[in-house]
Amino acid sequence: QIDLPYDQMVERCRELGVKPVPELDRFIYDGGQEKLQSYLENIVEGPSTIDNRHIREGVCIRQDIGLETNIFKYKSFIFGVLEGYQKDNDSFIDMEEVG
Repeated sequence: QIDLPYDQMVERCRELGVKPVPELDRFIYDGGQEKLQSYLENIVEGPSTIDNRHIREGVCIRQDIGLETNIFKYKSFIFGVLEGYQKDNDSFIDMEEVG
């Protein structure tokens, strides 16, 4: 298994006739965590970029440094709620499990 740099991965997808995930933006991270957090909170809102009938689950941040690739996922708040962030709260009562 090899993690190709993004541009090479897109080219390989084209060769295989597979759609790559959409690239929403490209930027150089300047180390500003609060700025990045704010940016991500805004970019994860709204409908999915793949199917606008679905909420946007989140975004992946891909970091290509030479031959090393790191991928971080930032989930939207609403998706997190639907996925189960609520269950992490000790005071949350899941009405489906009460009985």
